[in-house]
Amino acid sequence: MLILKIKVMNRRLKKGQYGWITQEILDFVYLSGEVSYKEMDTHYLVVCQGKPAYQRSSSFNHHLESLVKPSRRRRCRRYLIKGSNRKYTVGFSFTASDLYKK
Repeated sequence: MLILKIKVMNRRLKKGQYGWITQEILDFVYLSGEVSYKEMDTHYLVVCQGKPAYQRSSSFNHHLESLVKPSRRRRCRRYLIKGSNRKYTVGFSFTASDLYKK
């Protein structure tokens, strides 16, 4: 049951599915380590929106508002933490008991 729960929490979503943008941004930050707002915004424009990187108008700031809040409703239980160097990293908001719930 534990392995099944972890697989459901980490399941890859397809582009266009509900939650895909959140998962894509959190994966990008997790794999990159620490990233700035500009790096996340550029990734959002290019990968999620399919626009050129030099375009500066996007709605990423609306996504960022929810990404910095730990949410129990978010399946992956990850969120962004802003460090003292003004760069973001990924934090985890689940406990071990969350994995054993049915």
